[in-house]
Amino acid sequence: MISGIINNMTRHRVAADVLMLIFLLSGIYALPQLTVSFFPEFQVKVVVISVVYRGATTTDMEESVIVPLENDLRSVPDYDDMRSFSRENSGTIVMEFPEDIDLEKALSDVKTAVERVSLPAGAEAPIVELVD
Repeated sequence: MISGIINNMTRHRVAADVLMLIFLLSGIYALPQLTVSFFPEFQVKVVVISVVYRGATTTDMEESVIVPLENDLRSVPDYDDMRSFSRENSGTIVMEFPEDIDLEKALSDVKTAVERVSLPAGAEAPIVELVD
């Protein structure tokens, strides 16, 4: 089957050239109609909770600040992902939300959940920020 087509194209070179020209012109015609987005627009909806606890080790930060905050933040509806990072003297929790969510309501829910948590005496008040 394939060898027959190849044999016909070698014997009828003009037909092969015309077929190639049809493919080429079809591609040139279709090219402007393609919609290609090299940098698609999307909005990342992220809320960051930062806490400073001077003199705390990473373990202290994890156990006395990050874990209690994470436990209350799990009650916030509709978040996609929650990640936390503990360092000496500070900790950060990053919450990602889907694109179709009302971010102001999500921010309010996060602030309410953070306010419910009782932190150790030396810890500063958590800072809740919206990242655009």
